Amino acid sequence: MKTSIQLLSIPLLLLLSSLFLGAQQPEEGLLLTTHSLDTETRASRTHIYLSSEKVLLAVEGEQTALLFDAKKETLYLLDHKKKEFTRLSQGELENISKQIGLATAELQQQVKSLPAAQRRLLEQQLADAPVELQELAYTQKAAEIAVKHWTSSKWAGTASGRLRHELFMAPYAELEVDKKDLEALLRLSAYVQQHQFQLGRSLPAAMIQLAGNHPLQQAGLPVKSIAYDPEGKPLFTCTLESIEAIEMPAGSWDIPQGYKEKKFIAGLQ
Repeated sequence: MKTSIQLLSIPLLLLLSSLFLGAQQPEEGLLLTTHSLDTETRASRTHIYLSSEKVLLAVEGEQTALLFDAKKETLYLLDHKKKEFTRLSQGELENISKQIGLATAELQQQVKSLPAAQRRLLEQQLADAPVELQELAYTQKAAEIAVKHWTSSKWAGTASGRLRHELFMAPYAELEVDKKDLEALLRLSAYVQQHQFQLGRSLPAAMIQLAGNHPLQQAGLPVKSIAYDPEGKPLFTCTLESIEAIEMPAGSWDIPQGYKEKKFIAGLQ
């Protein structure tokens, strides 16, 4: 009897130690997988891991990833090859925004003094800016559009009278998810949309397409996104492949230990 009690006490002690010593348990979340295709027919697959407060985005085959802490409203760019991370907080991006604003005002003054032909050329170049740097106006074009096995509504985003973006939005009920479980992703979307100009080329295109530049979160989640060039040719397509519940090891949504911080330089990461 004594031996059996001793044997039984081993798992009991392990359980108690996990409770009192704070051993970390697996965390529940969601995994969204997307497939992307650009104009050079390069395909990629992105995995988006969601917890209640954090988002981790990783592109297959890439050594970089994106981590967003919704509670702190801070974005981190992770470089697994160099074991570095770059912190992008609200305060840091607001300072960059002020610098960009001053530079933009100076450029506008310079444009006014240019000869008419040069001024028109520069204005045309600004009109042809990438879709993520423009203010887009969205209108619903169609409903009941099938994307994968979901039913979606089609929205068109235009700038200067040109089609630059199409979104296919599926209601949360259609996706069989609760909006509150996607709260961290929606806050990342708002964060990227608010700071997209400051972030510039620092975010991979797949992350911009998935996470930014649309005001339609209340309508559901985009299951397909198409960006167009000024001539109306598709530049980039991102399609949601699946959503599933997952369990991740504790700490999966944290900056890996031993990573050093690198200072952010707008548009040059």
